[in-house]
Amino acid sequence: RLSGDLRGQPDKPDDWSGDLYLDWHAGDVPSFLRRRLPEDLQLRSSSMRLQNWNRIAGSRIQDALLLVDLGKLEARTGKRQEEGLRLRADRLGA
Repeated sequence: RLSGDLRGQPDKPDDWSGDLYLDWHAGDVPSFLRRRLPEDLQLRSSSMRLQNWNRIAGSRIQDALLLVDLGKLEARTGKRQEEGLRLRADRLGA
């Protein structure tokens, strides 16, 4: 969901100001992150939610807050279960 309250002339986006909010949910987190992470990192998660609030002035972001919430995260390195490092969390947020 993307919503906003922008002010300014429609034909002059360089002068827009206001607020934007994004609320995004993803179920298949590993597929979304596949090419953005190191190849040897195995990742599993049941869900991901991003919430982003932005204050805009002169078409530039002045203030921003981003919250990330991952459900049932499991990450490990190495090809086999007994190799590498392992992280498990029922819920991880930042």
